[in-house]
Amino acid sequence: MGVVVKVPGGWDVPGSEEGWAGERGAGGEGQCVVPFPGPQGTMAEARQAATFRLDLGQGTPGRRWWNPALKEVGSAGLRSWRRSLAQCKDDILSGACPAGLASGLFLFAAIQGSRFMQLDPSLGLVDWIKASLPDWGVRWLPGFQGAVAATIFAGGLWTALLLTLHVVLRLLLRYQGWLSEPRGTLSLPTRSWLVSDWWGEYVYLRSRSPLLGNSNFYILDFLSVAPTPLQAARAGNAVYAMMRFREQLGRGEIEPATLLGMRPLCSAQYRQMFNTTRIPGVSGDRLYHVRDGCSRHVVVLHRGRFFRLGTHGGLGGHLLSPRVLEQQLQYILDDSAPAQPTEEHLAALTAAPRALWAQARASLQAGDRSSKAPLEVVEGAAFFVCLEETPGPSRTSPELDERAQSVLVGTGHSRWLDKSLNLVVFASGHMGLNVEHSWADTPVPSHMWEAILAAECFELGYAADGHCRGTPNPTVGPPERLLWMLPEEVAASIPLALREAQALARDTDCHILPFTHFGRGFTRRCRIPGSSFVQLALQLARFRDQGSFCLTYEACVTRSFHEGRTETVRPCTVEACAFVRAMEDPRLTDAQRLALFQVAAEKHWALCRAALTGEGVDRHLFCLYLVSQLLRLPSPFLTQVRAERWKLSTSQSATHQPQLFDPASHPDYVCCGGGFGPADDDGYGVSYVFMGESMVTFHISCRVSSPDTDSRRFGQHIQDAMLDVATLFGLGAGPSTRARPGEAAREASRGPEPQQAPSAPRDLEY
Repeated sequence: MGVVVKVPGGWDVPGSEEGWAGERGAGGEGQCVVPFPGPQGTMAEARQAATFRLDLGQGTPGRRWWNPALKEVGSAGLRSWRRSLAQCKDDILSGACPAGLASGLFLFAAIQGSRFMQLDPSLGLVDWIKASLPDWGVRWLPGFQGAVAATIFAGGLWTALLLTLHVVLRLLLRYQGWLSEPRGTLSLPTRSWLVSDWWGEYVYLRSRSPLLGNSNFYILDFLSVAPTPLQAARAGNAVYAMMRFREQLGRGEIEPATLLGMRPLCSAQYRQMFNTTRIPGVSGDRLYHVRDGCSRHVVVLHRGRFFRLGTHGGLGGHLLSPRVLEQQLQYILDDSAPAQPTEEHLAALTAAPRALWAQARASLQAGDRSSKAPLEVVEGAAFFVCLEETPGPSRTSPELDERAQSVLVGTGHSRWLDKSLNLVVFASGHMGLNVEHSWADTPVPSHMWEAILAAECFELGYAADGHCRGTPNPTVGPPERLLWMLPEEVAASIPLALREAQALARDTDCHILPFTHFGRGFTRRCRIPGSSFVQLALQLARFRDQGSFCLTYEACVTRSFHEGRTETVRPCTVEACAFVRAMEDPRLTDAQRLALFQVAAEKHWALCRAALTGEGVDRHLFCLYLVSQLLRLPSPFLTQVRAERWKLSTSQSATHQPQLFDPASHPDYVCCGGGFGPADDDGYGVSYVFMGESMVTFHISCRVSSPDTDSRRFGQHIQDAMLDVATLFGLGAGPSTRARPGEAAREASRGPEPQQAPSAPRDLEY
């Protein structure tokens, strides 16, 4: 693991089906496995960043400091080269970027054809190469040397053209200055470096905390509607759409996400989306990945029973139709066989502390074939499917909260948390996604999830009776039940893991606040970035909730850089505190508060610009702390920074993709985002998503055991704060000085056109 210096501007298009296959860490398991690079992530990372520990063993400080330091730097460099070589191979085979293998064959054919026509486009280089070759086969094949020389020249010319195109693209895409300049102006390019490798290794893979409620995050489908009430039908369409997305990803057909619709973002994380499992270890985890061709099934969990559901069949091994997948899933739902006592709560091991699960998994691997074969099926699956018996939510808020909490933590034994993706489908037809965090940032699975929702609702659709379109196929065999033969030590560890997992699940409280008074349309008319507007409202809400300010974490993606991950924005600034105090001071007028708000918003936007362009400070401090530990040079300042408590952790979910959803025509069919657990046991976790132009949905979480926090109370403070800030711009009517915070604005509606701020910074939400 090491600091890898990356040139900004690199971007990747997802590679071929034979893309990166393998695992992170030493050694391999199963077939079709080669070395695989490391992970990336975003949404619930504040807790991970605050709690990671660096264990260097029992070595003694002194002159041999360079042993661990150079080892980490060297291994990081080696992994970087492996990633680059694998990326190059995949791009050439898929023809994704900058040119495909067909262009090389065309160039070779053109050079050979020109030689037959007595033309020499090489200006004598082919003859020079021919003269330098040994006299192999000249007697039997007179033209052999000429063909070899032409092949060498064509290969060299093609490689030179590829490198030239690659460099030109990187130079064109590396420019970052436009992020911080007004429209129509130019500035010098911005350069930076990122620490993706160390961040993924030490913050995620070496974290020993349970994944449940700490690292994994969730994404929901729609706020209130379900396109079908049939659980098997919804799951069948979703499984089909996800497997088809995987095939498109392998062929390089997925259009990369962009910033402001102009600059493509790095797509390296998409390679680990499917067929990936986080393997527990005693001191550190690793990522295990298999090729698409070796993973043609999903694993379904229903009432504590595990089933292997094949997704491909027929003579050509094609993807099964949605109706056939529904048929297979309905078979699982109708199967009345009970779960075995040893398997019913087996998934709780993935929610246990990582060291406990690592020891149990090692016992499984040490057993005979019957004990480890089901585990290999689970870890080699494309993703995990959870069929829930609970009916899921309706339009009432408490049931919506239960839905979020169920997708995030479930019952403590209803998710295989090591899998990169857990598709959760409720009996009512609603569904959600539980995502393991180490492999990607939040926008990556969100991008996929929105594509899946659009495909299964508007493209695949459902018949009038709610079933998937098409006809069943009775010749397809039923899903295979996985039978677990657990060693005694594994069976003995399940109750312990279950108790801890259920305690974590009960201690997690989730609340969803659909804020329908206004949305991005209003903030745009105010000429204030939507993220700045919400972040300042969150500071006001938190102050009213706790009576004090706190260190606040806001995740900011840096995928405009090659293999970029995230940077931290600290919204609780001096300017933000001044604005909050002004809002609570009855002696000040709304004009004075508005002026302070604009100053605070500009400060927040400046921090966002710095983070987006690689000029943030937190990843730099993280790397300095890590190096100080590797060099065994204690730093009180860095230790204090690392020990800071993030009592308010925030993140903005990816917004809807306008080419997939039309909020004007289908206002109910917009993804309502997702959320994560709190970063601190006495704090809040808040995720928000702008749904169209007139709505913001907040996902709030906290610990039930904390006497200081309450997610519903904080949700009410957020709503009041949003409306109170809106009154500064002329939304609704109310006195300029308020006897009680939120009283005047709570009666406001959309109101007249708001007052505008003097400047119009770019809003980089995407």
